[in-house]
Amino acid sequence: EFALLTKNYYKNIALVGDAAVQVKPLTGGGIFYGLKSAELLAKCIRDKKLDEYDRLLKRKFGKEIKFALKARKFYEEINKKELKNIFMLFKKNAGFIEKVANFENHSVIFIEILKNPKIFRDARQILSRNIGKLLF
Repeated sequence: EFALLTKNYYKNIALVGDAAVQVKPLTGGGIFYGLKSAELLAKCIRDKKLDEYDRLLKRKFGKEIKFALKARKFYEEINKKELKNIFMLFKKNAGFIEKVANFENHSVIFIEILKNPKIFRDARQILSRNIGKLLF
């Protein structure tokens, strides 16, 4: 299961990267979260505030992981036709997608699609059966 652990340290031992399940729910990649988490952990160690590690992790990654978990569930529930239509929508709007895509923060593309009336209208038609799963 992809999610932030509620406790990533105990006494003077801390988890980071794959050991702490710090992976992207959509891709399973962990390099970005592992590196960024290591930076947060280093700061906590340097400041002698290891007890802040979990709070900093949640603040840094919580919203993005929560969104990505919803997106993963959405992806697992759409059918092949809907998936094909999503890829066709991305292909049709490749310039826009390339401009706004952020591989480290997948929610950015969704937010930008919401801001673009034409693409949002097309996306809503394709995803109408499942779009609520991403929003709520």
